[in-house]
Amino acid sequence: MSKLWVKAVFFTSGAYDFGLGAAFLLFAPFIYRLFHVAQPGHPFYYQFPSLEMMIVGVLFCQIGKSPRENVDLMLYGAALKSSFVGLVLWYALHAQMPSFWIPFGWLDAVFLALFLAAWYTTRQDVAPPAAQILSSDGADIK
Repeated sequence: MSKLWVKAVFFTSGAYDFGLGAAFLLFAPFIYRLFHVAQPGHPFYYQFPSLEMMIVGVLFCQIGKSPRENVDLMLYGAALKSSFVGLVLWYALHAQMPSFWIPFGWLDAVFLALFLAAWYTTRQDVAPPAAQILSSDGADIK
């Protein structure tokens, strides 16, 4: 049985990413103006990442639905979160990151840590017991 907290982490992240993607898809120009962030030169530059975020949100909900069956996908989620966190940190350290993006970086850092903890916990549940690694005649399974 999967741990309930693992499901909650991925459903929460899925809703967060889907909702954030939808908000930027529908309201990016308004959001950028509201927070005094320079707008991209063409709508494609926020529309495509917004749609990708929505797709990833659905993926995270799928992981939350069946964590044991999707344990390998958790590392892809961690890679995605580490990409965003790393870029925000890099540009923030070089004073080239609008402060608007910093809270999203912190939230993704929390999700990154939770994803890795969820992967580690779930992987332990999925790993076969040592007795199952040997075949019935005692020879190693190839």
